[in-house]
Amino acid sequence: MRCMVSCLTALVIAVWAAGCGEGGAPEVEGDEPGECSDGTDNDGDGLIDCDDDGCAESPACECADDAECDDGLFCTGIETCSPGAEDADPRGCVEGSGDPCLDGQECNETEDRCVTDCSVTSDADRDSFDSVDCGGTDCDDNDPGRYPGAGEVCDGDDEDCDPATLGQDGDWDGDGFVSVACCNEQPDGSPGCGDDCDDTMSGINPGTPESCNEVDDDCDPETHPFDEDGDGFEDAGCGGNDCDDSDPDVHPGQTEVCGNDIDEDCDGFANDQDCDGHDAIAHGGDDCDDTDPDVHPGAPERCNAIDDDCDGVVPCDADGDGSVDVACGLEGCDPAILLDCDDEDEGIHPGALESCTGGSDEDCDGAIDERPCTVRVPAGNFVMGSPADESGRDPDEVQHEVTLSRDVLMLSTEVPRAQFEELMGYDPSAHSECPVCPVEMVSWHEAAAFCNALSDAARLDRCYDCSGSADLVECEPSAGFETPYDCPGYRLPTEAEWEHAARSGTTDARYGDLDDVAWYGGNSGITTHEVATLEPSPWGLYDMLGNVAEWVHDLYGEYPVEPATDPVGPGPEASIYQMARGGSYGLTARAIRAADRSSYNLEGDPRHRASGIGFRPVRTVL
Repeated sequence: MRCMVSCLTALVIAVWAAGCGEGGAPEVEGDEPGECSDGTDNDGDGLIDCDDDGCAESPACECADDAECDDGLFCTGIETCSPGAEDADPRGCVEGSGDPCLDGQECNETEDRCVTDCSVTSDADRDSFDSVDCGGTDCDDNDPGRYPGAGEVCDGDDEDCDPATLGQDGDWDGDGFVSVACCNEQPDGSPGCGDDCDDTMSGINPGTPESCNEVDDDCDPETHPFDEDGDGFEDAGCGGNDCDDSDPDVHPGQTEVCGNDIDEDCDGFANDQDCDGHDAIAHGGDDCDDTDPDVHPGAPERCNAIDDDCDGVVPCDADGDGSVDVACGLEGCDPAILLDCDDEDEGIHPGALESCTGGSDEDCDGAIDERPCTVRVPAGNFVMGSPADESGRDPDEVQHEVTLSRDVLMLSTEVPRAQFEELMGYDPSAHSECPVCPVEMVSWHEAAAFCNALSDAARLDRCYDCSGSADLVECEPSAGFETPYDCPGYRLPTEAEWEHAARSGTTDARYGDLDDVAWYGGNSGITTHEVATLEPSPWGLYDMLGNVAEWVHDLYGEYPVEPATDPVGPGPEASIYQMARGGSYGLTARAIRAADRSSYNLEGDPRHRASGIGFRPVRTVL
């Protein structure tokens, strides 16, 4: 409508200018080519660019959509952009169709709507609902598709005359929440829209709890799952740097508090555990023992086999084995300190195991080579398993060549009851009348825990990770070592190490005549006997066969056919059977062989014990 007025005005002016010629008003030069979009009223008619002379037909002035043709008036109808239409103006705009109202209505330009004249009709659109102008409920009496009860559609129109409904077709993901794209104007003029911020995902809506996924799950930008404790630092698990997003006092930049085992500043360390004013060396500090407040740089040295001042020197412990040189005397020393009878040899100190052939007092108790003691078992090659014609042979004793690359120190006897009780504080044995008989009724876990206790006494790394205590202890191979062969502490021998030691360089079923080397069902009286009362193996090991069977490190696995070096049995994910070797006092001769294998199902009884099972530790010579 506005375009017709402006175009007519332009036409009148043009005619007037042409009629005046040189004697009329001065002629205004029209826009030059390329100036139709310069934002200037070049022809002085009060209109700019596309209304200037010759510009309306410029391609730059052609309308792009209906909005460019809108004259801003309601009562003239809806203008459309239809370039090429017969009734289109030079810009391509087609005028509105005129009065948009129905019979019985008047067009109200101020309110931009058609008002029903109730004296003529109360239902202009004939949808059977009276107009709100006449006290009815039809919110748009100009549209027969809008009335109470009509199906609401997500299109911006209030079809059912209820601003609160937004259209079920706006819940595309079917989660019960309408898309934010669906809106109805509210009585106060504000837009009322749905609240589903992503109607393509049923898991994203106002009813979904927030999770750590960088998505606004609950459609509330104010909730932030990455900072649960509200300390201004985002959860490390969500890409932030707050190592404990449940505690507002723990975050980067926080001041560390000593002695509480909490990493307040999220630097990866709970610094200064002993509150002595010095952080641990491992955490960038200078405290060589952050568990002891009396150990730190500047601390006075004490006679305790500890480097109190962290200078790398332990007074009176030249060999660094944790025992004070007896030559230093006892003056000023901790009464509980262990005295080293040879401070030049780290293998000689209280708690060390005696070597059976060393000729030295390794444990500093004044006696030489007393039992229990260790025998050095050399590395080497041997054939593991049994030949097909060996009496008593089982099918799983497949012969194969094994190479052991490291020497081990092995206890010359099975662990006696007295030694176990001294170190562990209890004796589980069923045969209680014989303190130098092998300990039995011990689970594999108790045997591993004893090995750890031996390692502690010898100042060696532990080979097992254990929890619990006494007969409830549970152990597994230490995660700190790739294989048992790599651990410097005491442990149970692998199957290969055990059989290599049991053979002691021989190739027969036994390293000697059965009755001379083994307590078994034919000579034992069905009971245990004192250790080391029969003949030893050629390498000086007693009771490798008979008396009690011995737990080994491995779980049961089939032997390979090809050669193997430093073999280890399968892991717990592949086997539930724990191995024991050597046979016991109650078994027949067929089980008292170097190649014989016994296994016990630990799935139903993980702490399996028997009066015929004990053990003997070894440690790798590194």
